[in-house]
Amino acid sequence: MHSVDFLNIQNIFYRIYQFFSALGMPKEIFDYLMSYWPIVALISFLLSIILLIFIIYYFFKLKEIEKADKEKYGFIETPDLFEDTSVKNERWLRVLEHLETESPTEWRSAILEADIILDEMTKKMGYHGDNLGERLNSVEKSDFLTLNQAWEAHKVRNMIAHEGSGYILNKREAKRVIDLYRQVFEEFEFI
Repeated sequence: MHSVDFLNIQNIFYRIYQFFSALGMPKEIFDYLMSYWPIVALISFLLSIILLIFIIYYFFKLKEIEKADKEKYGFIETPDLFEDTSVKNERWLRVLEHLETESPTEWRSAILEADIILDEMTKKMGYHGDNLGERLNSVEKSDFLTLNQAWEAHKVRNMIAHEGSGYILNKREAKRVIDLYRQVFEEFEFI
């Protein structure tokens, strides 16, 4: 026996006809409904065309609204998911290299560089503010699970920036602060 490798539309409609016939619908009522089938098909076709026109119309209206929003509110830069991350990783590797030395100056540089990376990350994420502190203040806690770590690391960075070499920094503390930055960056897959 040969297998059927094509779609038999006529058979499908015949089976539908048999199903409705088996329901006990009198043949006269079924024939009456079928006599109006071309009108129903025409109305359905016209409704489909009208709905398609509305869809196209509203698509272009949405594009106009989007354009007006960009002009009024400006463009908010969002992180590109397909952006090459090798440059960011190289910067992070430099931070880690600074941290692995035995020089407190290098440890300070590592923390300052990590804070610069955090600053750039918050800008790319679209947070508003003149500096990193203002942007971190504008963050909703539910959107930024590692917000406390970011604040703690940024506060240490501020102490280093304001006190300079007067701020006592040991290697253990430097590693702890860099680990705080790492947690933040990993949450947003920035490194």
